[in-house]
Amino acid sequence: MDETLNVLVVEDSEDDVLLLVRHLRQNGLHPAIQRVETAESLRTALRTSQWDVILCDASMPSLGALGALDEVKSVGIDVPFIVVSGAVPEEHLVELMKAGAHDVVVKDRLSRLVPAIEREIAEATVRRERRQIESQLQVAIESMSEGFTLHDSEDRLVICNDIFRRMHDKSADLIVPGVTFEEIVRGGAERGQYKRESGEVEEFVRERMALHRACAGPFEQELSDGRWMLIDERRTRDGGTVGIRTDITALKNAQKELRDGEQFLRLIVDNLPIMIAYFDADQRYRFVNHTATTWYARAEKEIVGKTVAQVLGKAGYAGLKTHLDGALEGDGEAFEASVNFPDGVTRQIQGIHVPDRDDENVVRGFVAMATDITERHLAESALREREEFIRIVGDNVADAVITINERCEIESFNRSAERVFGYSADEVRGRNVSMLMPEPYRSQHDDYVASYYKTGRGTIFGVGPRELVGTRKDGSTFPLELSLGEARQGKRRVFIGSVRDLSTQRRSEFAIRESEERFRVAFEAAPHGIALVGLDGRWLKVNHAVTEMLGYEEQELLSLNFQTVTHPDDLAADIDLVRQVLDGKIPNYQLEKRYVRKDGRIVPTLLSVSLVRDSNGSPLHFVSQLLDLTEREEIEAQLIQAQKMEAVGQLTGGVAHDFNNLLTIIIGNVRLLERRLSDGDAVTAKNLAAIAGAARRGADLTHRLLAFSRKEKLEPRVIDGRELVSGMLDMLQRTLGEAIKIETRFSDEPLGLLADPNQLENALLNLATNARDAMPEGGTLTIALETDQTTEKANRGSDPRTATGEYVVVSVSDTGSGISAEHRDKIFEPFFTTKDVGKGTGLGLSMVFGFVKQSGGHITAESREGHGTTFCLYLRRAETSASLPPGAEAAPSRESANGQRTILVVEDETEVRAIAVAILEDLGYRVAEAPDGPNALAMLEEQPDIDLLFTDMIMPGGMTGHELATMAKRRRPDLKVLYTSGYTDDALESVPPEPGHGLALLRKPYEDASLAEMVRQALGGIS
Repeated sequence: MDETLNVLVVEDSEDDVLLLVRHLRQNGLHPAIQRVETAESLRTALRTSQWDVILCDASMPSLGALGALDEVKSVGIDVPFIVVSGAVPEEHLVELMKAGAHDVVVKDRLSRLVPAIEREIAEATVRRERRQIESQLQVAIESMSEGFTLHDSEDRLVICNDIFRRMHDKSADLIVPGVTFEEIVRGGAERGQYKRESGEVEEFVRERMALHRACAGPFEQELSDGRWMLIDERRTRDGGTVGIRTDITALKNAQKELRDGEQFLRLIVDNLPIMIAYFDADQRYRFVNHTATTWYARAEKEIVGKTVAQVLGKAGYAGLKTHLDGALEGDGEAFEASVNFPDGVTRQIQGIHVPDRDDENVVRGFVAMATDITERHLAESALREREEFIRIVGDNVADAVITINERCEIESFNRSAERVFGYSADEVRGRNVSMLMPEPYRSQHDDYVASYYKTGRGTIFGVGPRELVGTRKDGSTFPLELSLGEARQGKRRVFIGSVRDLSTQRRSEFAIRESEERFRVAFEAAPHGIALVGLDGRWLKVNHAVTEMLGYEEQELLSLNFQTVTHPDDLAADIDLVRQVLDGKIPNYQLEKRYVRKDGRIVPTLLSVSLVRDSNGSPLHFVSQLLDLTEREEIEAQLIQAQKMEAVGQLTGGVAHDFNNLLTIIIGNVRLLERRLSDGDAVTAKNLAAIAGAARRGADLTHRLLAFSRKEKLEPRVIDGRELVSGMLDMLQRTLGEAIKIETRFSDEPLGLLADPNQLENALLNLATNARDAMPEGGTLTIALETDQTTEKANRGSDPRTATGEYVVVSVSDTGSGISAEHRDKIFEPFFTTKDVGKGTGLGLSMVFGFVKQSGGHITAESREGHGTTFCLYLRRAETSASLPPGAEAAPSRESANGQRTILVVEDETEVRAIAVAILEDLGYRVAEAPDGPNALAMLEEQPDIDLLFTDMIMPGGMTGHELATMAKRRRPDLKVLYTSGYTDDALESVPPEPGHGLALLRKPYEDASLAEMVRQALGGIS
C-alpha cells in the first residue's frame, strides 16, 4: 500500500504516536497523521477531514476509547476504529468490541497492526459498496407500481417498498425489517386490516399462513376498507419468499358494475385504461371496450362476432391460446403475456380471465381484462438484467482501452483498440505505448512519464479527457480523446487509458454545420407552429405557421411575450408549468391552450414546450410547438351531435318491439270480435272501431319514432303536395285556433313529391304547432309549395354533401317572435327546447329533421328575433300518379283455404301467438303452434304435412327465426317461410332474402288482411 494513508490518532502521548508512525512506515505505509486527545478536538477532526483509519489509546485522562467511539458514532461515518493500547483486561476488551471497535492491538505486539489496518480498510470499502448496491435496489423497488416484499428463509422481512406499507395502512408501523410474515399478518388481522368475521383472528392467520407457505399462485385478498389485492408469492432459491401485491380494486369494482347493467357498464369500461372484452364459448368477441378498439385498431363492429384468431392473427392467438382454453374450462386465472396487437404495439399485459357460468354451472363464456404493464415489466427486467448488462458493457465497450505498466509497456489491448489502431493485441503486447503516438510526442513520452514519477505532477492525470493525436499501424494519424487513470495492483502501478477515435465526430461536426441550414429551411416550412421563447417569456424566433395562426407579422410578435397573446383563463396554468420546467420538476409539458389572434378571434391549440439547456445544464430558452385544434373541435362537436341522435335511436328501437307486440294483440282481438259481432250491435261495432283506430295510431307513432331515429325504413310513395296540404287545412285550423290565420301559396306547375305521407303530415303538424306557440297573440301561418331546380339555397347552412337534383320545397312561415341567435344552431338537437317544463319534449323538430334526412332531402331554418321564422323542407320531386290511400287494404279471403294447407306458428309471446293462430284458423287454415325454435323443429319432424313456417324473427332460447328457418329448410327444402318482427330494421339486416324473392316479412303490428295476403303470397299465391 504505497499511497498516503490518512490516520487520525487519539492519543495523549506524542512518543507513542511517533512509535506508531515509525512502525507503519517500516511496513510500507505512508501515513499522514493527526493527533487529538480531547472530545472537542476529535469532533473537529471528524467533521473537517476524511480518514482512512482511526487509532485510539484505550484510556487517557480526558478521553477513553469508549468515549471516542461514541463521538465517531455521533458523526455517523464508517471508518475502521482500532484500539492500540497496553495490556487490556479481557472484560474491557469485550466491552470495546461490543461498543463498535473493529480490532484491539496491544502496543508490544504491533506486528498485527498493519494487517489489521489493511483488513479493516478493505472491509469498510466492501461495506460502502454494499450500501450503495442496497440503495440502488431500494430505489428500483420503490419505483414499482405494485407492493413488493422479500422475506428470508426464516420468514423474516428483508425489504419492502412504500406501496406495500400503504396497502397495509392500519398496520404499517409493524412492517419493519426483521419482523416475521406471521407477525405482519397477525398484527393486520388484530387491527382490522382485512375483511373477515369478528373473533376469527387465529383461523384467518392459519389460512393465510398456509397459502404463504404453499406459494400456491396468485389469489385475491379483500381489505376492510373495500380495497382488493392480488397476491402472488414465489419461493426464492435460498428458501425465502418474494411477494407482489397488486391493487385490483378498480378491476373488482368493474366486475361488480358489470352485473349492474350494460348501459352503466359501457359508461365505465369505455373510460378505463384497461382492455375489457367478453368471449363466448367459441372464443368470439361479444363485447369490447374503447381501450380494446384502440389496441386492435378497429371499430367495435369490426371486432364483435369475430374470433380471437381473426382479430389478433395466428401469432397473437398462439400466445394466448392456453389462457383462453383454460378460461373456457373454468379456470379464473391471472397471467402475464407479451402480445403483438394490430395497432403495431407489442404490449406486455397482465390479464385476468373470469368464467361466466349459466344456472347449471356450465361455462358459456368469459370476461377478459388486460392491463398494459409494459413499462413496469421493462423496469423489472432492467433490474434483473443490471448485473448481466454491466458485464456485457465491460466486454463490449466501444472505446479503445489500453493498460500499461510502470515501464510504459502495453499489457492489455481490447478489441476496440485493435480496430482503432490497426494492430492486433499480440503485436503490441510488451511494447512501449509510445509506438501509438506520432512525433514529437513519441520521443518525449518516456521523459514525461519519468518526470511524473519524480514530481507526482502531470498535465494529463486528473484533468479529464484531452484531445491528442494517435498513429495507426499504416502510419496515418487521427484525432483522439484520451482519458487516463492510475490504479494499484498490489504494490505496482497500472495506468489505464481510454481512447476514443474522434475522426467520425469531426466529420459529423462538419455535417451538423451543413444540416443547420437545412433545419432553418425546414423550420420555416413546417406545417405547424414552431417558436423559440426566452426565459422571460418573449418570443425570440417564430416560423411562418405561427404568424399565420396568430395574425401578427413576425416583427410584431418578437416585440411581445407569450403572455400578451394567451387567453386570460389559460395563462395561470401555462405559467405554472413553465416554473415547474425551470425548477427541474418536469422535463417538458403539453397542454391545450387558447391564444387570442390580433383580430380578437380565439385559436384553440395543442401546445408542447421543452427547455433547451447548454452543455453545463443551464437553461437557454424554450422550444414551443403549436398545433391548431380549430378543425378538431369542430369535428368533436359533430360527433357529440351524432351521439345524441344515436342515444335516442337506441331508446326508440328498444321500445318498438314490446309496443308492437301489444298492438298486434289489440288489433288482432278487435278484428276477431268484429267478425263475431252481430249485425245489429252498432254501438259495440263503433267502440271496436275506435279501439282499432287508436291501436293504428299507436302503431303509426311507433313508426314515426323509428323513422325519426332512422331505425326503420319509411314507406314513401308519390304524393300530390297540393292535395296533401289542402286536405290538412281544416285540421290545422282547429289545432291552431281562430287567432291565427292560415294562408297557402302554391306554384302553378305540378307539385309531385316522393315521401311517406303520414310522416309528412306529422312534420307539417309539428311545424304548425311550434308556430302557434311563437304567436301567442295571434298572427299568420303561411304554407307554400314550389319547385327548386338547384340546391344552392337548400345547401346554405345545411349538409354540403346533399345530392343535387329537383326538389319540391314545402315552406312553413310564421309572424311570431323568432328564434334567438344563441338557440339557432341547437333547434334540431333531440330534447332541446326553450319551453317551460311540461310544455315541450324537445323531440318535435328533431323528428322533422330525421324524417327529411331519411327521405333523401334536407331542411333549412331562417329566423330573426321579432320577425318570425321560416322552415323549408326540400323533398325529392316526382311525377304525380294515383296511389293507394293510406290505410286501405284488401279484405281477407276466407273461402279458398278450405283447410287444405297447414301453417306452423312460432312465437314466444303467448298472446301474440294466440292471435295469429285464431286469425289463420278463421281464414280456414290448419294451424300448429310452438313457443320457440327447438319445439318447432320437433313439430316439423312429427308433422310432415306442414306447408308454411310463420316465425317471429327474434326469440329467446339461443335460436333466432332465421336460424330456425335455415335448419328447417335443410330437412324440408320445399318448406315455405314467412317472418314477422316488431324490431327495427337494424335487427333484420343480416337475414338474406329467399332466392328469387325478397325477404318475406310481416311487420308487427299486423291486421288479419295483411296476414292473409302475406300468407297467400308466401304459399305461392295459392291458399
